[in-house]
Amino acid sequence: MSSNSYPYLEVSGTPYEMGRQHGEAIPDLIRRFIGMILASVTSPERSIDHVLKRTHKVIPLLEEHCPNLLDEIRGLAAGAKISFEEAVLLQLRGEVANVPDGECTTYAISGAGTASGQLLIGQNSDMGEEQEEVGIVLRLTPKSGPRILMWTFAGHLGYHGMNSEGVAHFANALGGGPKWRFGLSHYPLKRMMLQQRTVIDVLALLDGYPVASSGNYVLSGGCGNYCNVEVTPEGYATIGPGEDGFIAHSNHFLCKPWACNENYERSTKDSFTRLDRMRLLIQSRFGKIEIGDVKKFLSDHDNEPASICRHTHEHEGSEGGSGKTVCALIAEPEAGKLHVCKGNPCKGRFQSFEV
Repeated sequence: MSSNSYPYLEVSGTPYEMGRQHGEAIPDLIRRFIGMILASVTSPERSIDHVLKRTHKVIPLLEEHCPNLLDEIRGLAAGAKISFEEAVLLQLRGEVANVPDGECTTYAISGAGTASGQLLIGQNSDMGEEQEEVGIVLRLTPKSGPRILMWTFAGHLGYHGMNSEGVAHFANALGGGPKWRFGLSHYPLKRMMLQQRTVIDVLALLDGYPVASSGNYVLSGGCGNYCNVEVTPEGYATIGPGEDGFIAHSNHFLCKPWACNENYERSTKDSFTRLDRMRLLIQSRFGKIEIGDVKKFLSDHDNEPASICRHTHEHEGSEGGSGKTVCALIAEPEAGKLHVCKGNPCKGRFQSFEV
C-alpha cells in the first residue's frame, strides 16, 4: 500500500472474530495510536495508569448500550496483544480526559443537486497532522447485519462511513453547548449508527444513548433521504432537507436553543467562514454537481488559512488554528461507494471502495 493512501483492511465474522482479525493485522499501528492518545491525555497530575483506570468507569455503559462492540473490543485486545484497558481507551480517545475532537466541514447534497440524481454526502476531516499516519479504511462483514465501510484509525471501531443499506454519517465537533457530563464517547455511537438500516432507526438509537459531549452528524439513508442532527448530553435537534436541497455544516450550532451568541463565542472563528463558503460552492453548481465538483469543493482554499482545505499553520492569531485536513471523504450511499483521499485533497488522490 502506497504511503499516499490509507491501508485497507477487511474483517468478518462474529464481533470477537472481527476485533481479533483487526488487531492481528495491524498491531504496530494500533500501538502507535494508543501512544498518541496517551500523550494527549496524560500530564504530571494524570499518569498513564490513572488514565487506563478511568476506562473501567465506562464499561458498565458499554455493556448496557453496545455489548456486541464490547466483544469486538475484547477481540481487538487479544489480536493486537494489548491490554483490555488500552483497547477500551481506543474507543474513548480524548473523551477519557474531556478533550474535544477536531474541526471538520460536512455536507449532504440531494439527488436534485447532482448530475446523477443520487445523493452525495461526506466531509473534510480536520485534526492534528500526526493522526494522518494512523488512519485506515476498514470494511466489516458481520455475521449478521449490514456490511460496513469506514474511514477510521487503527484499533478505532467507530468513525465516519456508510453501510450496505445506504445509511451513512459524517461528523463535526461543536463549539459550546451543554456541559460535558459522564457518559459514553461518540465513537461507539458512530459504529452503532452504521449497524442500522434506516435514518429513522438511527434517530431512535440516539434517544437512548448517553453521550458525554456534543457533536454534529449529517445522515443519509438508502433511498436518498438525509438530515442533520446536533447531538448533546441534553438531547438532540434535527435539520431537515429543507428547500435548498442540501445541508452543509461546520463547527458551530445551527439548531435552537444552542445556536446563540454564547456558543458562537466558544466556536472556532473559521467555522462560520467555512460554512458560508461550502454553501456558496454547492449553490454554484447545484443541479449538475458531479464527484469532480465535490473534490474541488473540498480542495477550496478561499479565506486561507481558515479554508475548507486546511493546511498546517501556526501563525499567531490565525483563525484556523494549527490543524489540517487529514482525510477527504465522498460517499455515494445509493451506489455503495466511498471515495477516500489521504491528507489534503488539493494534493492527494482519491481511492474508491465498495461496501
